[in-house]
Amino acid sequence: MLLRERPLIQGRDHALAVRSEPTGTRTVRRRVVAQPSVSTVPRAYPPITWSTPSLGQAFASGLSGILRGILLLTLFATALLSSAMAIAVVIAHIITALGFHPWTAY
Repeated sequence: MLLRERPLIQGRDHALAVRSEPTGTRTVRRRVVAQPSVSTVPRAYPPITWSTPSLGQAFASGLSGILRGILLLTLFATALLSSAMAIAVVIAHIITALGFHPWTAY
């Protein structure tokens, strides 16, 4: 790494941290690097394969996603409009119950 303050010199049994300062003022630290065990056997995995979708499958999946989005948008708009109508009816009943009749002003 370019920004590393202490470059590492790696040996067979350990990695030695080296500083540019004299060793009389600083202590040199050593790290023990774990050796790979001999008993580990590399595993052979089968290659990753997948089926290539046909044009019809891609079109069907895209079309189903578009239709699902349109259906959800329609349901959301219907719920929003029905709740707005219910709120308007409740407000109209409250205003009428208070004795004010706004349709007489037309």
